[in-house]
Amino acid sequence: MDGEKINDPPKSSNPKVKPKQTTSVRGRRYRRKNRRPQKCKMDRPIFVPISTGRVEYNDMTLVNGDVVSVVNAEKKVFYAQIRCLLRDQYHQVTALLTWLYPTKESPEGQFDPATYTVGHEDDVPRPLDALEFVSKIPSEYYKHRVLLGLDIPDEPDLGYALTSKGYKLVTIPCAEFETDSD
Repeated sequence: MDGEKINDPPKSSNPKVKPKQTTSVRGRRYRRKNRRPQKCKMDRPIFVPISTGRVEYNDMTLVNGDVVSVVNAEKKVFYAQIRCLLRDQYHQVTALLTWLYPTKESPEGQFDPATYTVGHEDDVPRPLDALEFVSKIPSEYYKHRVLLGLDIPDEPDLGYALTSKGYKLVTIPCAEFETDSD
């Protein structure tokens, strides 16, 4: 032991061969066993129109044309008319709304259908949890133009799909979805 340090690794007879140095303390089986589970991705919902235009929700029947209210974060109440009821493949029911704008004659805190005018049509389906029923009026009550060919077929071929950029109109196979409200 003259001149050789105790902590030095043993020297090899071949100068090109270096002793193996491990960077990881744990082996491959430990890594495989203890890695994080992969997240399960669900299909994005595809919304299709409910052919009957009627749905049971919270012991109440909602129909296309009903007036509902929506309360925002500042506790302001906005009124809208249900334009179309939609259901996705997970049986979540949503509604497309046409917003109703108040006029100067509109009473504060009440809804009088004669004092509201038609606003813009919302393309984002709203869940029924966010809507509160106000009144039943005919769906043609606020129509300001004649829409031709808007009949909803018994078996829809278009629906709304939630994408990373928002809702998008997509074609779907009709046999995969139930469109009845039962």
